[in-house]
Amino acid sequence: MLSSSRLFDYKWLVEQELDSWKTRVELPLSERAALWRRGFTSPNGVLYDFETYDPRAYLSELQRYRLYRALNGDHRYLVDDKLSQHWMLSEHERHRPTAFGVVDRGYIHEVAGTEFDDGSKPVSEWVFPALRRESKLVLKQLRGLGGKEVIVLEGDDGYSIDGRPADRGTVRKRVAGLSDYLVTEYVAQHDYADALYSEAANTIRVLTLWDDRRRELLVPMAVQRVGTDRSRPVDNWSAGGLSARVERTTGRLTAAACLSPAGELEWHDEHPDTGAPIEGVTVPRWDDVLATVERIARENTNIPMIGWDVLVSEDGTPVVLEANTGTDLDLMQVHRPLLDDPAVAAVVSRYLP
Repeated sequence: MLSSSRLFDYKWLVEQELDSWKTRVELPLSERAALWRRGFTSPNGVLYDFETYDPRAYLSELQRYRLYRALNGDHRYLVDDKLSQHWMLSEHERHRPTAFGVVDRGYIHEVAGTEFDDGSKPVSEWVFPALRRESKLVLKQLRGLGGKEVIVLEGDDGYSIDGRPADRGTVRKRVAGLSDYLVTEYVAQHDYADALYSEAANTIRVLTLWDDRRRELLVPMAVQRVGTDRSRPVDNWSAGGLSARVERTTGRLTAAACLSPAGELEWHDEHPDTGAPIEGVTVPRWDDVLATVERIARENTNIPMIGWDVLVSEDGTPVVLEANTGTDLDLMQVHRPLLDDPAVAAVVSRYLP
């Protein structure tokens, strides 16, 4: 008989499977059942190369869920809050966006020490002077996932919401009902990222894993996320974005993968919407990106496994936009199974039964 904790785990897997059905994946029921028995969801059967690699080389969805709980413990709840992330990066001001305030029940409570630090006020009044000063703002739900609760506001005389034109009344109505949102500056991305796709901030997700036995930081994978017309204004894989692997030694991008609306795995040397080159593009100052993430990860080894979303800014500075303690792994393992790396497999084996 399954324990209550195991029943809870499988309930979570069922929820993941049901959520994945938003994307149509054509697999016979027998194949789906075989995937479920191993802890995978149906899209994993399309994304992962089980013909080349043993399925045990991949971290399944169920293993991912258990691993983050075992590794990161209750710390994951703290870091998954975006205001806590902002404080966590307080020693690295060059490498984090400026936070202006937190919106709660229609009011913005400004962060001390910023240009806007003059108390709390209705966000529908605050937003227009802020846009005159900044021209562009990003609003993120404090505990939002998958880029689903990200709002990009732009304008002064004319306004837009997520790139779509809007008048003052529409902007006021959009922000007035918000609660639990962090408001930050909009970080303009480097030319290389803008050339990949200009309608989204194209971030690099770097996965770090602390090996407490060997006292060593591992970087199992880094991928360049690229927005699409489906995902805009974000680059999230789950919203229809692309994932290209970043070669560790060179910073060079491979071809980009995506799961199509029809539930098929697609590979793109060029951007499917714009034709811009992807494969062969090199991330500028890649060594600096990697060094920045490794430095911050080593300061936070109490959270052993983190997916860092890094944007290379206009002037080439690596800026950490988010830290994810429950990062999806399919956008990484579509390129290569993580447990194919013996060092990663050794750490994981100590935490998973």
